[in-house]
Amino acid sequence: GDFRGTFVYRFGDAIDDVVARLGGRPDVVLAADVVYEGTREDWPELIASLVSFGSPTVLLGHTSRYRHVDDAFFALAARSFAVTQLGGVPAASGVAPSAIYRLVPLELV
Repeated sequence: GDFRGTFVYRFGDAIDDVVARLGGRPDVVLAADVVYEGTREDWPELIASLVSFGSPTVLLGHTSRYRHVDDAFFALAARSFAVTQLGGVPAASGVAPSAIYRLVPLELV
């Protein structure tokens, strides 16, 4: 489709304004650096926000810092999304491994 723009969205905010400015629901939602141990209490709101966009695809850029954090977040995400790792960058000297994940709402799977 036609490019309709990009907008910064803070999860938990109402999506109506963003959807109105875009002229409809986005085809893709891109999220990066949103999953940390310190944001754990906000994860349900993050997942709810991603679901509320009604987008067929969410791309999540994630750097793995702690396996138990990754496991907990993706277990929560899997309640609403089919999660697929698309690719990644292995750990290097002083750099944590990173990956891009595709999240597709379960109702579209």
